[in-house]
Amino acid sequence: MKTAILSFTLLASLPAMAQTDQPPVEDFKSSSLNQPGQQYPQVNSQRFARFRIVAPQAQSVSVGLGGRGGTPLTKAEDGSWTGTTARPLDEGFHYYHLSVDGGTFNDPGTLDFYGSTRWESGIEIPAHDQDFYALKDVPHGRVQQILFPSKFTNSIIARPAYVYTPPDYDKDTTKRYPVLYLQHGWGENEYAWWNQGRANLIMDNLIAEGKTRPFIIVMTYGLTNEGPGPGARRGGPGPGAGAAAGSTNAVPAGTNTAPAVRGPGGRGGGMNPFAGAAAAFEVVLVNELIPYIDANFRTLSDQARRGMAGLSMGGMETKIITLKNLDKFSQIGLFSGGVITPTDVENTPGFKEKVKVVFCSCGSRENPGNINSNHEALEKAGIKNIAYVSPESAHEFLTWRRSLHQFAQVVFQDDPTNIAAALQTGGPPAAASATASAPVPGTIRIKAGKSEPVKDAEGNVWQAEQGFEGGQTIERPDIQIANTKSPDLYRAEHYSMDSFSWPVPNGKYLAKLHFAETFDGITGPGERVFTFNVQGKEFKDFDVWVKAGGPLKAYVESVPVDVTDGRIKVTFTPKVENPQICAIEIVPQGGGETRTAPSAPAAKTFATDITGTWKAAFDTQIGIQKYLFVLKQDGASLTGKATAEINGEKHETELKEGKIDGDSVSFVEMLSFQGNDVRIVYTGKVSVSELKLTRQVGEIAKEELVAKREGADAPAQPSTTQPAAGPGGRRGGGRGGFGGPVTLSPEDNKEAFPKPPEGFDKVREGIPHGTLERVDYDSKTVGVKRWMEVYTPRGYSKDKKYPVLFLLHGIGGNENREWTRGGVANVVIDNLIAEKKIEPMIVVFPNGNATTNAASAGRGGRGGFGGNGDPAALAGDGWGKNFESDLIKDIIPFIESHYSVYADREHRAVAGLSMGGGQSLDFGLGNLDRFANVGGFSSAPNTRAPEVLVPDPAKAREKLKVLWISCGNKDGLMTFSLRTHTYLKAKDVPHIWHVDDNAHDFKHWKNSLYWFAQQIFK
Repeated sequence: MKTAILSFTLLASLPAMAQTDQPPVEDFKSSSLNQPGQQYPQVNSQRFARFRIVAPQAQSVSVGLGGRGGTPLTKAEDGSWTGTTARPLDEGFHYYHLSVDGGTFNDPGTLDFYGSTRWESGIEIPAHDQDFYALKDVPHGRVQQILFPSKFTNSIIARPAYVYTPPDYDKDTTKRYPVLYLQHGWGENEYAWWNQGRANLIMDNLIAEGKTRPFIIVMTYGLTNEGPGPGARRGGPGPGAGAAAGSTNAVPAGTNTAPAVRGPGGRGGGMNPFAGAAAAFEVVLVNELIPYIDANFRTLSDQARRGMAGLSMGGMETKIITLKNLDKFSQIGLFSGGVITPTDVENTPGFKEKVKVVFCSCGSRENPGNINSNHEALEKAGIKNIAYVSPESAHEFLTWRRSLHQFAQVVFQDDPTNIAAALQTGGPPAAASATASAPVPGTIRIKAGKSEPVKDAEGNVWQAEQGFEGGQTIERPDIQIANTKSPDLYRAEHYSMDSFSWPVPNGKYLAKLHFAETFDGITGPGERVFTFNVQGKEFKDFDVWVKAGGPLKAYVESVPVDVTDGRIKVTFTPKVENPQICAIEIVPQGGGETRTAPSAPAAKTFATDITGTWKAAFDTQIGIQKYLFVLKQDGASLTGKATAEINGEKHETELKEGKIDGDSVSFVEMLSFQGNDVRIVYTGKVSVSELKLTRQVGEIAKEELVAKREGADAPAQPSTTQPAAGPGGRRGGGRGGFGGPVTLSPEDNKEAFPKPPEGFDKVREGIPHGTLERVDYDSKTVGVKRWMEVYTPRGYSKDKKYPVLFLLHGIGGNENREWTRGGVANVVIDNLIAEKKIEPMIVVFPNGNATTNAASAGRGGRGGFGGNGDPAALAGDGWGKNFESDLIKDIIPFIESHYSVYADREHRAVAGLSMGGGQSLDFGLGNLDRFANVGGFSSAPNTRAPEVLVPDPAKAREKLKVLWISCGNKDGLMTFSLRTHTYLKAKDVPHIWHVDDNAHDFKHWKNSLYWFAQQIFK
């Protein structure tokens, strides 16, 4: 079966807004949800919200929205209270309320909306893509209330529901329609989808554009704890009833589950906390509401034309009810409500034959990895399914509005997955009839890093960014770009991504990848090197600087590919710095367009073949060096060895990353210097008998040299000093790039713990889930407002104290894009707590680069080994002394003053991966008065020498509770962990040494977190 995926995780990602002390722009306008004539609340162009309340006798007023603790208001002389949120709000709809002298009230300036089990105030932050749910001059359908009899809930006369009928429903009284039963989330009711969700306007606009087949939507209350009238629910007794205002359905951010709700049947069986509620509601829906709708509306009442979907709790109910009633439902939509798994399919007889649409979605700030990985698993099992990730949104109505917009275009169609593919390729609208066929797309053009389309010099429109997994985006709007007529294509980029994928019909294509080196932290060749793979065609050790001939120059790599599985996929593997890309084109070859598509470029020619032996002698800071280079050229690739002699000593190294481009040459030598591996980058020009080279030794020195050809057949010198590569001997995958071959003894090449059990890092239904939130704090170290992510366990209470783990990211990540996404640390901790393997703890994810949180400062500069030779400042002081100060003087005091935590060293831990592992060892072992638990996972070259880390072994033995050192035996950074372990062992300092069979990757880091978390705080 063909499948499609709508994984727009970073589509239209909004420009990052650095938090500084600068005031917000004063272009505030009244919210669209205000009461008539009311000026406040207001929203500005930066998405800040401002509130004003008149309460002359009040002593304190705050708004339950805008961050932890809400937004405090300040009293003026006229008795009014005014305040502005500390940071921009997410786009879309938000609930909020006022706290006045301890009481909870609605804002008299706004309309009210039923959510969080009460009537709440609402505010709308205009979204950049709000056009799809805007009120337009198009034919409109009708939303009408019905009251249907319910014997099951016989405590009331009738239950309410709202029914949307399409615009032409009353015009042609012979036409019948499919029906979608659309359910709200916990704490809401039958008003939610048409009031907060704009479901009727979404449908009106899609129908007017011919993008959906018209159908009826039925919206009813999804529980059975009825009150005396519509909307007057009894609040849903169960966890979450006291949810903070502004949180939709009281669901922890970053999860796909919601609080448990006890319906009449209690929790019911199984793992799903909504099982009991769903069982009761199933009786009302299947036995009472569906027959009423079919009897009173012109419906197509067969299973093929009936569907069910829902958000959050409604999605979970949808899953439970539809899988039990496949004779009644063929279309299934789960919006932030879990997934249909291959196991669900296996355990549901007739699923493959009866189900036409499986659609699962969530926001990019929830758990997109689970959505996409489940999509892949269903695809492998041969199940048609569609996955959608809403860009830059969380567990909120913008996610669900977008989900309905996508879902409505594929339901009740004959070939929904091909229509879904058309949505992603930007092809023609999905046909409005049931006879839709898959379109053949034209050229697909994606502009990385931009939230809106871009037009090039030839008038072609490039779609806003979509299709990427992982990483971040950045724009540099003022730079000048050479070698192109369309510089705007190269003024924004996506970097540090894992992959890009795009569904297309099978056939031949030309994939064109656009690059330009625009980061001012890259100052020469060899400083950004990565590998990418396009449909199995690998481009190894790709260097944008070398390919383009320098910085700020456009370069296009064209790759002919054959697509046989309905998708083009590009994967990226970092080596030195992060991969980056500016734009991607996918050009059909033969039948995709009316005009002829560009052909692949002709093969390059080279000035000369430099295969052979070359000799050089040159003066350096440590004396005259003699070099013998033995080179082998294969097209544009160059491999070889270098034998260096100085003061009578020789050493030999393999040359890496060799490239030939015309008469230009580049390659890299690795040198061990004071316990660290230093990159020596050679660049220069080729002639028949000479190589004129510039030799850049890290940040230490630069020399000019000339190598003379000794003859093409000169033999290579045998290696005498290069150690054989044993386990871990090859340079690791992932981001390292610093390491060299390491031979591990059998004693050192051992796991301290077995592999974690299957599913330890997967989101589980039916267990409590903690909350992830962004927290702003004032950094006196940096002099700006910075932020971090904080995980609090489910049931967090100020009446209890918790230990704290500070978990640090690597150089390619930040506070919310690495440990909580690629590393799913919150999921691992959730599962460990649920299994009672650890006590509940708070986990803090700071930004390890104490420069700012601005995207442009995300890497922290270069800095060599730091201004004072300290390896901790390998990537600059922002990662070294500044972050140590930020952590000790700013972050820890903030956490201890804002959260209920133990403030002693025994209940404080620091750990990290790669660069963060080095930081954890440097700053944890350097501050034993503050940390008793320290962990380094695959620690990078910023790790200080072990005798500097632990100058007083006796003190370390006394102070440390847990010291964890781990690395994968396929990791090129093993050197730094091994030398620390060897020293600690020699000095008899107790520590855990754990080596598994992974590389520099999240398999090792997640495994390490799983076991490390179980050792600390005991």
